[in-house]
Amino acid sequence: MSPLRQRLSQPVNGYGLVAVLLSCIGLVVASFVISLTVARGSARQFCDIVVAQTDSYRQTPPITDSGKAVARRMEALRTKLECPKEE
Repeated sequence: MSPLRQRLSQPVNGYGLVAVLLSCIGLVVASFVISLTVARGSARQFCDIVVAQTDSYRQTPPITDSGKAVARRMEALRTKLECPKEE
């Protein structure tokens, strides 16, 4: 019998299994935290764009109907994303 087969036929060490499970859980938690951090940064950058656009619309209101519709939608998006009201 090969050494690998002998090793695989032995009972599983409980400590080794616990170590592997804890490592997997740690990796999942770490990747979740990293993805949340990146998502918050992206949302903040998007908020900066929306705030700049809506502030621009407030300073120089659009004249056309389509421009007014875009301004309303941008304002609604600013509210939905909970972007700051005034900069």
